[in-house]
Amino acid sequence: MELSATTHLNWFKATSSSSSSSCVEVADAGRVVLVRDSKFLRDPHNQDRATDQPTIGIPASRWREFLNLVVNRHDAGDAELPAIEYQSDGGVSIRRAEVTLTYTPAEWHAFCDGIQKGEFDRLVPAAA
Repeated sequence: MELSATTHLNWFKATSSSSSSSCVEVADAGRVVLVRDSKFLRDPHNQDRATDQPTIGIPASRWREFLNLVVNRHDAGDAELPAIEYQSDGGVSIRRAEVTLTYTPAEWHAFCDGIQKGEFDRLVPAAA
Protein backbone atom coordinates (compact mmCIF):
# COMPACT_ATOMS: atom_id res chain seq x y z
CA MET A 1 0.00 0.00 0.00
CA GLU A 2 1.29 3.44 -0.87
CA LEU A 3 1.93 5.35 2.35
CA SER A 4 0.23 8.51 1.06
CA ALA A 5 -3.00 6.50 1.00
CA THR A 6 -2.78 5.88 4.74
CA THR A 7 -3.78 9.48 5.51
CA HIS A 8 -7.28 8.79 4.11
CA LEU A 9 -7.97 5.75 6.27
CA ASN A 10 -10.23 5.69 9.31
CA TRP A 11 -7.61 5.60 12.06
CA PHE A 12 -8.80 4.91 15.61
CA LYS A 13 -7.46 4.21 19.06
CA ALA A 14 -8.62 2.60 22.29
CA THR A 15 -11.27 4.61 24.13
CA SER A 16 -9.06 4.78 27.21
CA SER A 17 -6.59 6.74 25.04
CA SER A 18 -9.16 9.41 24.24
CA SER A 19 -7.83 11.90 26.80
CA SER A 20 -4.26 11.35 25.65
CA SER A 21 -2.61 13.01 22.70
CA SER A 22 -0.30 10.04 22.17
CA CYS A 23 -1.46 6.52 21.43
CA VAL A 24 -1.38 3.35 19.38
CA GLU A 25 -3.55 4.00 16.31
CA VAL A 26 -4.86 1.34 13.93
CA ALA A 27 -6.70 1.32 10.62
CA ASP A 28 -8.34 -1.27 8.40
CA ALA A 29 -6.58 -1.20 5.03
CA GLY A 30 -8.28 -4.25 3.56
CA ARG A 31 -6.04 -7.28 3.73
CA VAL A 32 -3.78 -5.47 6.20
CA VAL A 33 -4.32 -3.75 9.53
CA LEU A 34 -1.99 -0.79 9.83
CA VAL A 35 -0.51 0.35 13.13
CA ARG A 36 1.11 3.73 13.73
CA ASP A 37 2.24 5.98 16.59
CA SER A 38 0.27 9.20 16.95
CA LYS A 39 3.32 10.99 18.42
CA PHE A 40 4.92 11.20 14.97
CA LEU A 41 2.60 13.97 13.72
CA ARG A 42 2.59 15.73 17.10
CA ASP A 43 6.31 16.39 16.69
CA PRO A 44 6.61 19.89 15.12
CA HIS A 45 9.36 18.61 12.81
CA ASN A 46 6.95 16.07 11.31
CA GLN A 47 3.75 18.09 10.94
CA ASP A 48 4.17 18.45 7.17
CA ARG A 49 5.37 14.86 6.72
CA ALA A 50 2.15 12.84 7.07
CA THR A 51 3.09 10.68 4.09
CA ASP A 52 6.38 9.79 5.84
CA GLN A 53 4.68 8.52 8.99
CA PRO A 54 6.00 5.07 9.85
CA THR A 55 3.40 2.30 9.84
CA ILE A 56 3.54 -1.43 10.37
CA GLY A 57 1.19 -3.68 8.44
CA ILE A 58 -0.23 -6.83 9.98
CA PRO A 59 -2.09 -9.31 7.78
CA ALA A 60 -5.80 -9.02 8.62
CA SER A 61 -5.98 -12.81 8.73
CA ARG A 62 -3.51 -12.75 11.64
CA TRP A 63 -4.79 -9.67 13.49
CA ARG A 64 -6.51 -11.74 16.22
CA GLU A 65 -3.30 -13.72 16.71
CA PHE A 66 -1.32 -10.49 17.09
CA LEU A 67 -3.81 -9.14 19.66
CA ASN A 68 -3.55 -12.38 21.64
CA LEU A 69 0.24 -12.13 21.64
CA VAL A 70 0.02 -8.56 22.94
CA VAL A 71 -2.40 -9.40 25.76
CA ASN A 72 -0.35 -12.44 26.80
CA ARG A 73 2.95 -10.50 26.57
CA HIS A 74 4.51 -12.82 24.00
CA ASP A 75 6.68 -12.02 21.02
CA ALA A 76 5.47 -12.96 17.53
CA GLY A 77 8.66 -14.53 16.27
CA ASP A 78 7.83 -14.81 12.57
CA ALA A 79 8.19 -12.75 9.41
CA GLU A 80 4.52 -11.75 9.02
CA LEU A 81 3.99 -10.36 12.52
CA PRO A 82 6.04 -7.59 14.09
CA ALA A 83 8.47 -8.37 16.87
CA ILE A 84 7.18 -7.16 20.23
CA GLU A 85 9.90 -5.90 22.55
CA TYR A 86 8.92 -5.25 26.17
CA GLN A 87 10.92 -2.62 28.04
CA SER A 88 11.65 -2.83 31.78
CA ASP A 89 9.69 0.40 32.38
CA GLY A 90 6.53 -1.03 30.78
CA GLY A 91 7.01 0.61 27.42
CA VAL A 92 6.94 -1.46 24.26
CA SER A 93 8.44 -1.32 20.79
CA ILE A 94 7.04 -3.19 17.84
CA ARG A 95 9.36 -3.80 14.92
CA ARG A 96 8.99 -5.14 11.44
CA ALA A 97 11.78 -4.87 8.89
CA GLU A 98 13.25 -1.36 9.17
CA VAL A 99 10.26 0.21 10.98
CA THR A 100 10.13 0.43 14.76
CA LEU A 101 7.25 2.03 16.67
CA THR A 102 7.91 2.82 20.33
CA TYR A 103 5.16 3.33 22.89
CA THR A 104 5.18 4.63 26.45
CA PRO A 105 3.82 2.44 29.25
CA ALA A 106 0.60 4.51 29.33
CA GLU A 107 0.09 4.23 25.56
CA TRP A 108 0.62 0.47 25.59
CA HIS A 109 -1.60 0.00 28.65
CA ALA A 110 -4.44 1.86 26.89
CA PHE A 111 -3.98 -0.31 23.78
CA CYS A 112 -4.07 -3.50 25.88
CA ASP A 113 -7.16 -2.21 27.69
CA GLY A 114 -8.86 -1.67 24.33
CA ILE A 115 -7.93 -5.18 23.24
CA GLN A 116 -9.40 -6.68 26.39
CA LYS A 117 -12.61 -4.67 25.89
CA GLY A 118 -12.92 -5.95 22.31
CA GLU A 119 -12.49 -2.51 20.75
CA PHE A 120 -10.22 -3.85 18.00
CA ASP A 121 -12.31 -6.93 17.21
CA ARG A 122 -14.04 -5.15 14.33
CA LEU A 123 -10.77 -5.56 12.43
CA VAL A 124 -10.88 -9.35 12.73
CA PRO A 125 -12.05 -10.79 9.40
CA ALA A 126 -15.26 -12.80 9.44
CA ALA A 127 -14.80 -16.55 9.23
CA ALA A 128 -15.14 -17.87 5.70
